[in-house]
Amino acid sequence: TMSGVLLDAVVYDGALMGAGEGRPAPTDGGLGAQSLSRCPNGLDSGDNAQDFVVAAPTKGAPNTCPAP
Repeated sequence: TMSGVLLDAVVYDGALMGAGEGRPAPTDGGLGAQSLSRCPNGLDSGDNAQDFVVAAPTKGAPNTCPAP
């Protein structure tokens, strides 16, 4: 939040009433070696299912997004 205003929210693995944006983001199915990546970087459409993909973590580097 910035001055009490919610800027962004993500929910994954099912809906949570009053949280997240749009549909839930995908999950890695318990594989553990993956993370949620916002693709393309910086995009926020207001729908977590559209904005996030499961991908390899990039630790401080730009997200690795699949080709459209």
